[in-house]
Amino acid sequence: MVVAPHTPANSKITETQSLNVIKNLIRVSISEICYLRSRIYYGHTMLEFMFYDVVDLFPDEVFKERVYADMHIKCLAPQENSRDQSMQDAYSITEWLEAGAFDAMEKKYLLQLEFCIYALGKNKTPQNLLECYTYKIKETSNGSTFSTSFTGTQNIDSHPEKVKTQAVQMIRNLVSITNTLEPLPKSRYITMKLSYN
Repeated sequence: MVVAPHTPANSKITETQSLNVIKNLIRVSISEICYLRSRIYYGHTMLEFMFYDVVDLFPDEVFKERVYADMHIKCLAPQENSRDQSMQDAYSITEWLEAGAFDAMEKKYLLQLEFCIYALGKNKTPQNLLECYTYKIKETSNGSTFSTSFTGTQNIDSHPEKVKTQAVQMIRNLVSITNTLEPLPKSRYITMKLSYN
């Protein structure tokens, strides 16, 4: 994972640094969503016993602990050649980001990325939108900036001059938000929608 280099307070970050910071924020936040939304337990009572089912988006094996902006986070790190379906699904998400969204960002085509979780209907198709995490990219003369909106929250704007502080704030907000959401159903569907200019 590339983290924007430390720059003195009075120096501007470059366009490349700005792009890398935004890519890392998206990579980290989507990984954290996948990890945090996998830590939800359903309780079932039967007589006097309590049984719990873990409803994982992905198992622990697809995550690796990394340090980002002085925080310990879990990042998606699936193995490409694994036969495990969860590992393949996690790899697909990383490919959607790397070969889809980030390639479009580098070419200055990407306007918006939406990472959504749906409940599946009876015919195994996405039915109800449960959560939507939106990232809007804007090109400026100072480099790329972006704003985020996570499931009914206010936008969080990012400015190149304050990237580290805003990165930490965004990840903390994301953790706080995901910890207050209702548990996901056992049958759900993940999508990523890219909008171009």
